[in-house]
Amino acid sequence: SEEAAAEDVGKSTATADLDVEQLGSLTVSQLKTELRKHGLDESGKKANLIQRLKDHLQPDTPKDETSNRKRARESGKEGNETLSESPRSKRNQGKLKRDRADVTKDEIKVLITGEFDVNLRQKIGVMGASFVDKIEECTHLLCENVKRTHKFMCAIGSGKYIVGPRWCKESIAQQMFVSADSYCLRDSKAEGRFKFKLKDTLSQARRTKVFEGHTFFLCKEIGSTQALEDFGQMILANGGILSKDPKNSNGVYMIGTTESLKTYKVHSVYDKELILSGILRHRFTTILKEFALKKRG
Repeated sequence: SEEAAAEDVGKSTATADLDVEQLGSLTVSQLKTELRKHGLDESGKKANLIQRLKDHLQPDTPKDETSNRKRARESGKEGNETLSESPRSKRNQGKLKRDRADVTKDEIKVLITGEFDVNLRQKIGVMGASFVDKIEECTHLLCENVKRTHKFMCAIGSGKYIVGPRWCKESIAQQMFVSADSYCLRDSKAEGRFKFKLKDTLSQARRTKVFEGHTFFLCKEIGSTQALEDFGQMILANGGILSKDPKNSNGVYMIGTTESLKTYKVHSVYDKELILSGILRHRFTTILKEFALKKRG
């Protein structure tokens, strides 16, 4: 698979209302599960894990910060009328309204594909985002740039929000999760190379599944068992149907290599790029010729 599988969070007996007094009784595995939920670093010995959770669950508020907040509240009460008339305040209110999160912070469930900034991950975890391991469990897919992984492709088909560092930084700056639609991942280099616009593709995918009504057979020549499983998941997530019978190829799109033409003795086989590009562009029948394979020599 594209990444090592995370420990099963279901094995943990810890709860969302974890009491710091209970931390010592948890196993290292359970402590790491709790750290993962809050987007915190999972490295170190048991004592380090416990202390990290304590610091997160019982943060100390500096006295000067408390005083500043008190003064700010008092100032707000005294100058409320003036503040409400401030043009800058009105602009900020408008921006916050436009950027309001699509879901509440308790519903932000993040799945990461590829490498991602640990610092940003920890900060959105502190804000209330939780981290999950399966595409069907997440609300947001988080990645540095466009990744043609099965997670990314399934996220498109499932209509998930796909965001990157820009969404994290703006959410941290505003101390609220901003609209994922307003901060959809941008990767001009990849979008130009693969001829698509992610924002447009997601909008179309939420209305219709690109492979809906089409049946596919995955030839063994595609690659490993894992590769076959990943491509199968991509097809299903985007509305396609999988056939297990290569003999009944009528109306079935065979996905394989030029060797598949000989193996299965069929006239039409399409490169696996048809699946990847089809999902990214949200196009299918119009790009079939582009990825049709022909017999060699």
